[in-house]
Amino acid sequence: MNPAHTMCLYTSFDSMNLNCSDYNQIPPAALKSTILDKHNSLRNDYSRHGWRKSEFQVPNMLALDWDHELADVAARWAWQCPYDEDDFRDVDRFKVANTVGILSSTLHHFPDLENVWETLIEGNRTFHELRSHRRWEPHGTLKSAFRPDEPLTLLTNPYFKHVGCAGARYQQIVGDVLEHRTILVCNYGPLDSPYRSIQPSGPPCSRCPSATTCHSNSSYPNLCFENLKVHNHRHRPEVLFMNTPNGTDSRSAEKQEPEQEYSGGGEYYSGGEYGGEGGEYQSGDYYDEAFLNFTARYCDELCNNGEQHTLCKYKGPTDEFSEVNSLMGDDMREIILNQHNFVRDTFARGYWELVDKEPDSNDLTSTKLPLAANMREMQWNDELELIAKMWTEQCKPTKDLCRDAFLYSDTERTYISQLIDVTNWTGRDGDFPSVESSFYNWYNTYSYFTADKISPYTDPKDPEKNYKSFAQIIWADSYMIGCAMTMCRNSNTTNSLIITACNYGPGGVIVGRNVYTKGGPCTVCHLINRTSMGGMFCSLEFSSLCSGTTMPPFIQCIVLVFLSVLGFKMALQ
Repeated sequence: MNPAHTMCLYTSFDSMNLNCSDYNQIPPAALKSTILDKHNSLRNDYSRHGWRKSEFQVPNMLALDWDHELADVAARWAWQCPYDEDDFRDVDRFKVANTVGILSSTLHHFPDLENVWETLIEGNRTFHELRSHRRWEPHGTLKSAFRPDEPLTLLTNPYFKHVGCAGARYQQIVGDVLEHRTILVCNYGPLDSPYRSIQPSGPPCSRCPSATTCHSNSSYPNLCFENLKVHNHRHRPEVLFMNTPNGTDSRSAEKQEPEQEYSGGGEYYSGGEYGGEGGEYQSGDYYDEAFLNFTARYCDELCNNGEQHTLCKYKGPTDEFSEVNSLMGDDMREIILNQHNFVRDTFARGYWELVDKEPDSNDLTSTKLPLAANMREMQWNDELELIAKMWTEQCKPTKDLCRDAFLYSDTERTYISQLIDVTNWTGRDGDFPSVESSFYNWYNTYSYFTADKISPYTDPKDPEKNYKSFAQIIWADSYMIGCAMTMCRNSNTTNSLIITACNYGPGGVIVGRNVYTKGGPCTVCHLINRTSMGGMFCSLEFSSLCSGTTMPPFIQCIVLVFLSVLGFKMALQ
């Protein structure tokens, strides 16, 4: 990182001596849901109707995703109680735009965050302006009014993909007057994406960038989502700016929220004291005696291939790299689990994709894969994640050779399959690798997969058309998943080895077995008695998948009795 970066320049509270005190950060967990919704709601409406009385539409407005690194940089800048924007906020992945909103009061109360947000979107020129002579514009373009120093132009920049913000309340002496201040700092990226002086116009979603699309069932139907991410945005979060659900003021609710609920990239600031570099990035030094006792059962026998189990063979990260950092956090777990279930649900009911055959027309074409009757909803499994984590921390760019797990009993191990993605990242290769990019690499082999490979499954004959990873993603009987992502790097280089591995249980991609049962979605679901993981009914969240949620035993009994009575009556008829 550049020594002149904000994260290096300002390592203590109020480093610029701006007479700041009584600093309290707004809990990031609450800030994230509300601010992200504020941004995407604004962008969604702007894409459809423009701003105020303007009459134009934006055809390529991207939906924003929350970025924890950007949020951490924003938090460090807010921690300085600044008067203006941060000039040193770029990250290794891309250049960053920044906006700061501050409201002050001398009446011994802190302004509401809602009012700070309004200052960012009111009183600024719009992002686009219609040309005065439309007849001179054969392609219906819009004149850009991009101004990096005007907040609204940042909030509605269609090319931004990521946002990360921080907010706080504090007291500050300004000109011998004690003011109560509320600050909101937001960072956006990538700023180095090409920005055209003439921005295209047209109906929302009509010119979504490659690998993005709009979804009518999203809360933001006019925004272009990266493929497979829309599920995370189907329901808008509760607005926490003004009042909490029980009617109390949001400030008191925020103070009650524990710091540990912050699942971001690492930093929390409270009361003017730096809270440490915790969070998602763990060094892997937590392998203690309890862990070793837990993994000892994996040392009782070898795998069928004669290899020793990963949890027995290794007791911690490799020492071949000076830095071995686990990157998997709660947000990543949710993302990759949702991506799997979204794809499984989509293909179970028949996947359709848009193909542009002519510049002004969209035609639907299907993958021609039959519907799936027994596709199960996936559930996260911590033990599978632990095995994947131990393996990726060995920093080997190959699959784990012995990874079976005790899924159903303490005496018998179940076969576990694995997908792995390895990236050599130099810091100059665009965006930092993510679990999404790994999933895309696996998923994108779907075009090679055809209906004749389903029942029974057969391996690819052409190594250039390897569809094994996609077959695993839609393998119906694999309903447990656990993944890990690890960065391996030596201190004398900027090159990093990023390894992502996902373990699936029971394992799939077995020649001679069926990928899934053909038939109407969710019509051949079976109750998995020995796991009590549901499986008998359709998922409430993914309606084409067999449920993966736990069903209370008494409800299982009621349902089974009902089905028995129903079957008896039908037999009498």
